[in-house]
Amino acid sequence: MPRISVIVPFYNRKLTLDRCLESLLAQDYPGLEYEVIAVDNNSNDGSDAIARRYPRITLLHEGKQGSYAARNCGLRTAAGEFVAFTDSDCVAAPDWLSKIDQAMRDARLQIVVGNSRPAGQSRAIRLLGAYEEHKDRYVFSTSRSEKYYGHTRNMAIRRSAFTELGPFVEWQRGADSAFVRRAVDRFGCEAVHYDSGIFVRHLELESAVTYFKKTYLYGRARQLGNRIVAIEALSTGERLRVFLATTRDEPLSAINASMLLALLIVGAGCWYAGNFSASAIRSQASR
Repeated sequence: MPRISVIVPFYNRKLTLDRCLESLLAQDYPGLEYEVIAVDNNSNDGSDAIARRYPRITLLHEGKQGSYAARNCGLRTAAGEFVAFTDSDCVAAPDWLSKIDQAMRDARLQIVVGNSRPAGQSRAIRLLGAYEEHKDRYVFSTSRSEKYYGHTRNMAIRRSAFTELGPFVEWQRGADSAFVRRAVDRFGCEAVHYDSGIFVRHLELESAVTYFKKTYLYGRARQLGNRIVAIEALSTGERLRVFLATTRDEPLSAINASMLLALLIVGAGCWYAGNFSASAIRSQASR
């Protein structure tokens, strides 16, 4: 039996899927110790043909539209003691699985969350990526379970946690955060660990504009997801604390710090706009 099962859902990702799968097959982890399960979620651009090129990869098909339905499909086949998730627009570092395995040797851990670095090389997106890394460090170092979230583009979970907590809720977005909240409510904050050394490169994050669009969607997903599991956003003071930690630890010049602050103000506006959009949807639905 493999020690780790890797699950990658995909929908119309022919431009990035091969890079993702090749990075997973090029791990420095023993080949017999892990399996890769790719789940086609009704692609119509030939993405499934790309997955078929790789004999080592198990290809499944999920008819219900939604990435969490596809992940649950993969879960039903996964045989590993640990289940590692990434997205089809991400490229895993060569030691990704080795570091997941090392982290999971701590028997207290149920979930390990890794770092998703932007693939873009512009100064703006690199600054935003540094801030996001420090934000993750801050959130997962607190004992405030209501602030915890998840992201399945880089997250590993013990198979036994799914046995106890059930699969992902099959929402369009935010079900990874809901699962993390269920885990910390059941096992405590010490069951979730963040490790910035476990990283993937997020190919879709090429520019600040893409980041702002994602931030809008995250704000929208959080508001809709809060119907079932309330996730507390960082306060303004906490965001300032993360910003100051970023400027100190990188370290950033005064010009770069000012640029980052301006970018974060725009990002906050996008996030609140997403919240407002979701609130409007919920209001209309309740009429």
